[in-house]
Amino acid sequence: MNLLAHFRNGFRRIRRIVAWIPILWKDEDWDPVYLFKVLRFKISRMCQEIEKNKRHLGYEKNVRDMKIAETLLARMRSSDFYWDLSQQLENEEKKGHCDCPGEIWRFESEAFDSKTGEPTLHRMIDLSCDYCQKARSRWHKRKQAKEKADLDYLFVHLRRKIHRWWD
Repeated sequence: MNLLAHFRNGFRRIRRIVAWIPILWKDEDWDPVYLFKVLRFKISRMCQEIEKNKRHLGYEKNVRDMKIAETLLARMRSSDFYWDLSQQLENEEKKGHCDCPGEIWRFESEAFDSKTGEPTLHRMIDLSCDYCQKARSRWHKRKQAKEKADLDYLFVHLRRKIHRWWD
């Protein structure tokens, strides 16, 4: 019996390692997005295990709380969520007020190589109208505030709930 349990545990651990390989393969050490991916994957696996086994009373609430954390982590991982939201709201606000040219960004060379004369440093110049510049600044601040609120909620949620997530 003991030998059979060792084989079963060994097989389960090998399956777990295989499941983690794609996550760890794509992992990088320089961006918090990868930390959110790892955390989301771990919470997702715990959620599936608890939902499958149903070993304790109130597991439904724990699964719901884990899915909330997963959703927040998916949002944090995807900065496009906040970017798309801010662009949509900014475009709605600019309707009828904008008189920007077709191209609103231009690159201008600031520094040149002394030997070849080739540009080595560029600066972006905003050619948009004053109304659009103010709107962009306002929506950028709102986007940052939304990201901060989600991050704060995520960590408060984890701090309150994570000790209940066991099987």
